[in-house]
Amino acid sequence: MDGCRVGLGRVDITPGRAGATAGWGPAGRTDARPPTNSAQRMVVTALALEDARGEQALLLNADLHCGGLHLWQAAVEASGLDSSRVVLSGTHTHAGPAQRYGSLMYTLGACPSITAPWSSTRRLVPLVQQAAREALASLRPGGVTVVRRDVVGVASNRAVPAWDHYDDATRDDFLGRSPTPRDAPLPDRLRDSRATVLVARSDDGSVDAALAWYAVHGTSLGARWPHFGADLWGAARAEAERDGMVTGFGGGSSGDISPLPLDVDGGIRPPDDGRPAVQGAELAEVVGLRLGAAVREAATAAEVGSFTVSCAYDMWDPRASGLPSPLNGIATAGGGVDGPLDLWPEVGAGVRAPRYRSLRDHAHPLDDGQGPKLSIVHARTRLPLPIGWLIALIAPTHLPLHVIRVGDHAFATVPGEPTTMTGARIEEAVRAATGGTASVIGFAGDYGGYWVTPEEYLEQRYEAASTIFGRESATRLAERLAALAASRI
Repeated sequence: MDGCRVGLGRVDITPGRAGATAGWGPAGRTDARPPTNSAQRMVVTALALEDARGEQALLLNADLHCGGLHLWQAAVEASGLDSSRVVLSGTHTHAGPAQRYGSLMYTLGACPSITAPWSSTRRLVPLVQQAAREALASLRPGGVTVVRRDVVGVASNRAVPAWDHYDDATRDDFLGRSPTPRDAPLPDRLRDSRATVLVARSDDGSVDAALAWYAVHGTSLGARWPHFGADLWGAARAEAERDGMVTGFGGGSSGDISPLPLDVDGGIRPPDDGRPAVQGAELAEVVGLRLGAAVREAATAAEVGSFTVSCAYDMWDPRASGLPSPLNGIATAGGGVDGPLDLWPEVGAGVRAPRYRSLRDHAHPLDDGQGPKLSIVHARTRLPLPIGWLIALIAPTHLPLHVIRVGDHAFATVPGEPTTMTGARIEEAVRAATGGTASVIGFAGDYGGYWVTPEEYLEQRYEAASTIFGRESATRLAERLAALAASRI
């Protein structure tokens, strides 16, 4: 199509023996076994794009907790492309294998085993590289398009109380644009229900593929599920590929989104829309089938055409954007409704328990960039230098950001878990910078924790307590992504 080419790579990355999972932290498994259900096998799907000018981009979606730094760097090396042209994103399945990230904080914190992230990443590197090489080697004349499809009734916002910090106009505007029926529970409406689908087809029929991104946590199976697995994304892929199209999924603005049916306080409500109220295979199947069917229908009806590619990239230092050091922003121990830990469950769930109130004496003041976050150490406490250096050493220092523009659509990546409103503000900023459409790819490049808005940060629920660069983190992130987008108009 006018000199444009597309290529496809697909590699199975399912562990062949028992091991540790990533995502649940100490509550996860160290003895997860290979899946017995073929739909739960994990893959990496790579799509290579080349426009008529020879400009290339390579996008890889993997059934992993996140696109870790070392795996992304391995994909860049295998591709032979510049770092700006390669994006690796994960589905955020919590039943995926342990991973090594760019910081010790998340390498060790996301996994119940100390050594597993290193050995598992070594196994994954050649598989991710194989997918990258296959996609580039299979480039054939063809075209692409980007389509979006609403998928309702499959997810809930688990942090509704944080939305009380938005003014009425902001909240009403978001709800006014929601396709979810107005009589649906509020947690089902306060989320981004759109699946973004990049469809590619070659002229000779050798490539018929789609990469799709959607905002929901990959936690359907639960922390004690005995097997590795792609979670709801495996069921979605099996349904989307029913007619032969190859599909690779990735996460979107999923930071505050659960696959469970929830009430306004984040508690699990009885099922009223077909979603089971417990984690397990049935929940993964129900949510996955609805998502997969919507993606298949959208991709099948899409008409591809010629396209242009432009890429912008930064290895971003959050502190260079004026954000505070993560030294006193270390994630509060706890957990969300998708599986609270035993360490600090009332704080993790946002419950105002007596122990929580007594700890408010150790909150950062509001004139501090971390305020009103609780901290292991008081904001004004001076730690002995060796301890301070150690904490600073294990935290992320630089995180990869990308804006990949395909035609008029810009994909902006986030290294971690953006909440619904964080994603909406990034999308708005990138759209304003480019004049086209935009969407957010979460869990991409590396893991930098949660990214919540300043309003959500004031609530200090689990998501905000796990945002380590302070109250303005998401604002600075959106500004940097918008600047990258503007640099490649």
